[in-house]
Amino acid sequence: MSESTSPWTPSSALTALLYTDFDGEPADPDDVIADALDGGYTERTDGLRGILQDAAADPVERFLACCALATWADPVGYQAVLEACAAGERAVWLGASYDRFHGVDDTFGQLAHCVGGSSEMAAERGTADERLRAAKALLNLVDQHQFGRSLQWLLSDEIVAVHTKGIAAVAERGMDRIASAETIGFDLGLQIAMLIVSLGDADESTGTSMARRLIAAQPGERALVELTDLVARGSGEQSLSLAAELTAAANTQRMEQALSEARDRRLDRERLRERFPHVHHLLRGYFHLSFVAGSLSHAEAVDSYLTLTPKEELRKTAEELSSLVTEMDSRTRLARAVRSLGLSAATPRGVSLSQWLTDVAAIIRQHQKI
Repeated sequence: MSESTSPWTPSSALTALLYTDFDGEPADPDDVIADALDGGYTERTDGLRGILQDAAADPVERFLACCALATWADPVGYQAVLEACAAGERAVWLGASYDRFHGVDDTFGQLAHCVGGSSEMAAERGTADERLRAAKALLNLVDQHQFGRSLQWLLSDEIVAVHTKGIAAVAERGMDRIASAETIGFDLGLQIAMLIVSLGDADESTGTSMARRLIAAQPGERALVELTDLVARGSGEQSLSLAAELTAAANTQRMEQALSEARDRRLDRERLRERFPHVHHLLRGYFHLSFVAGSLSHAEAVDSYLTLTPKEELRKTAEELSSLVTEMDSRTRLARAVRSLGLSAATPRGVSLSQWLTDVAAIIRQHQKI
């Protein structure tokens, strides 16, 4: 959590719920909330719901209760996020947490972290739809409130896929604010740049076009550096040509370094796709935006691929999947590689990425024997 503006002491009730671990020892709320994900949340849920729904309770305590419940994918927590978003500047706990750098309220950014990071719990508890509604409500406030880097938690592929138009509308509103003479108390340019990069992942042409408009609005160097991600993650000439415009807008050492790194990442991705073309076809074609938008399950996506792909290509895909798992000798490298190859979906719950890729290769080989 970010720092509060003044000393504050939790009540005995909240102390028992969020400041005491499951061994009865004093603990930090962040640690208690994380530890509870293994199942302990069931012991603390009713008490936190009571605090959250008590209009007479301390607003800071209600905010902390909401953060915990949203992290645990609790429907009452998600509903409270919706209500806070609807209230906006009138949210009961506004000011319960402040951004250290800008000195402005960052409760919406904190909630973005909680909601965005609760995807696995939401899938387990059957509250994925409630989570998406809460995420959309938060995203609709990005042009009005401080989110900072916490915004990234809301920009996962499955959220962007179902809220593309809404995100684009927020980005447009944000650019209008930046281009005006209005004084804004936080780095709105950075937040809008992050939205634009996420849109560029889905549609490079749209992302590049919006980036040019943001550049013209003079959003600040942090925002311009953020836009170098479009160069790194793009595949066409439009995103590549953006590099010259970014240099012209911010001809600094920081920009030079960011663009150099972006070009290296782009080249690495292109080489990876040349090395594993059939895996790229599988992941990009069957586990990208249409999948994360909810139209297919993992099994259905694989079945569709098996049905529509010639046997010789299936053989090569299985070989490439095995080689990919072997060559990427760490979880981090493998995760980066499959994202570069087009994977947007999470693996089935409880299955590691390497195991899932190995399982898909085995399914393909078994299908070839039929």
